Amino acid sequence: MNKIESNEESTINFSDLKEWKTLKALAYEHQQFTLDQLRLLTRHREVNGLNAICKKIGKTLYIHDSGFSLWISQQ
Repeated sequence: MNKIESNEESTINFSDLKEWKTLKALAYEHQQFTLDQLRLLTRHREVNGLNAICKKIGKTLYIHDSGFSLWISQQ
């Protein structure tokens, strides 16, 4: 399936903690995506390539904002 491809044009800084958002925060900031849409996408993250930009800490799932934008642009 689709994977996030890293190239020199699209460098993502995964160490920037401000970029890691909960699904609720990402849905609030980007209102074109509903929380249910994001939940469905992240539920299948190993198949659709979002696994590279998702991190689960405890029970909370975080998604990288810039990485998600890059993933959307590659779809």
